[in-house]
Amino acid sequence: MEIKYVPEACRGKKAKYSGTITLLCPTFNERYQYIDDSGFDLDAKEEDADTMKQMRSLRKLVGMSEKHYVAVDIKTKDGNTQHTSFAEMANDPGCDAILIEIGSKMVSGFALGNG
Repeated sequence: MEIKYVPEACRGKKAKYSGTITLLCPTFNERYQYIDDSGFDLDAKEEDADTMKQMRSLRKLVGMSEKHYVAVDIKTKDGNTQHTSFAEMANDPGCDAILIEIGSKMVSGFALGNG
């Protein structure tokens, strides 16, 4: 199933970006395979989580998420920068939070009606 996802960085009055990312949602089997392969702990509380372990897991999840990107239309609010692909976002440190958000959604799931 394809969805148009609006990242947190594109929501609200103080949003730095605008736009959407069209994603092919992972299946049940893919989600659980990603959890297994990445070692991501969905139940870890921030204060209890081993930060380095979770960061390694998130890095793996971001990499795994790349194949789910169908289309990218993300622009800075000032209009100076536009991203049209995962690769462009991955090369802009300003997009790290968006990539991590989507990577973590690969295992936690996407809420219906987000886009």
